[in-house]
Amino acid sequence: MTTSQAYLALGSNLGDRLNQLEAAAAALPPDIRLVRASRVYETKPWGHLDQPRFLNQVLHVETELEPGQLLERLKSIEQALGRQPSFRYGPRRIDIDILLYENRVLKSHSLTLPHPQLAQRAFVLVPLAELAPDLRHPEDGRTVREILEKLDTSGVHPFATERQRDPTPPMGAQHLHAASLKIGSRVFQWGQRTYIMGVLNLTPDSFSGDGLLTKEDPPAAAIEQAAGFLDAGADILDVGGESTRPGAVPISASEELERVVPVIEALAARFDTAISIDTFKAEVAAAALGAGAGIVNDVWGLRADPEMAPLVAARSAAVILMHNRSQPKDATLSERLGGRYVGVEYDDLIEDIRLEIYPPTDRTCVEFSILYFVEKCRAFQHADLQLQAHLGALLLQQLG
Repeated sequence: MTTSQAYLALGSNLGDRLNQLEAAAAALPPDIRLVRASRVYETKPWGHLDQPRFLNQVLHVETELEPGQLLERLKSIEQALGRQPSFRYGPRRIDIDILLYENRVLKSHSLTLPHPQLAQRAFVLVPLAELAPDLRHPEDGRTVREILEKLDTSGVHPFATERQRDPTPPMGAQHLHAASLKIGSRVFQWGQRTYIMGVLNLTPDSFSGDGLLTKEDPPAAAIEQAAGFLDAGADILDVGGESTRPGAVPISASEELERVVPVIEALAARFDTAISIDTFKAEVAAAALGAGAGIVNDVWGLRADPEMAPLVAARSAAVILMHNRSQPKDATLSERLGGRYVGVEYDDLIEDIRLEIYPPTDRTCVEFSILYFVEKCRAFQHADLQLQAHLGALLLQQLG
């Protein structure tokens, strides 16, 4: 079967508009796979002006469905989300349109491709240009960017918290393709709210002192702790089998696999949520992804194991990159402060981190779904907590 690329427009101006968009993306069936998603934009009504403002978004999807079959699936999602019949260009809880399907030109009683108003609608062209500015209109040959240059975009604005963000991405952020990402059945809309990760430490010597390996039945203890995390509002379950605290003794890949794989299998069978594997070994990551994880959380930012980056790319897994300069030789232990790293210095904190996450040369030429960047601040563990908070906010602001 041939896999085709398509672009969908989502719109809502009734009820909880943002929730409607998120629900529509989450409702995509397995035969309509989300590739990338634009940011959410708030826009003036189009066609009929006396109605509430819309939220709009564009999704890039891939599918083996033919255009007519794709339309049927999308209409079923609209109905399931409560869309009611209305007049043309009127208000609606959810609207899902096919903008483009490959270079297909189609005119039938139920579907026209490309969308007949595509070249006149700034509210879909702005988010479409965010994803594919050089995509060409199948009929007139102009790129999305060229079409958009002729339109008034003054009524199209990034929504809510996104409105305050710098539209110019920081160095290296060309890899941050989407403002949302689908992991399993969950769709994460970055910038819309804070997502919470529950950490399951399958170690006897975790930095936080809650290692589950000391329990009589570690998988059962992990399930119980995971259930508590999810009940408390966690969005992601992170499973780690090797402690990276200062002074920790390294373990083999086989030992790490014995710790994490049974637990990930149990979590995936029990809970419908995103699972990440905290490891820097490609062998462990591969087994964890096969067991049900969808995210690789690498404390060494893909640098410790040369096979990790190709693995993440080949599996289309999401990846969390942690910036890390600490080395085992830099660990020191003291009675009052415990384990910590010393001697890790920066000339320019933000710029140094940028350059090390995105080296100017010898870059691995693969694309990842990068969730976020975290500076490993163990050296600040016993310092002013406000300093830690300001540092974290500054890093997230600067690194996107």
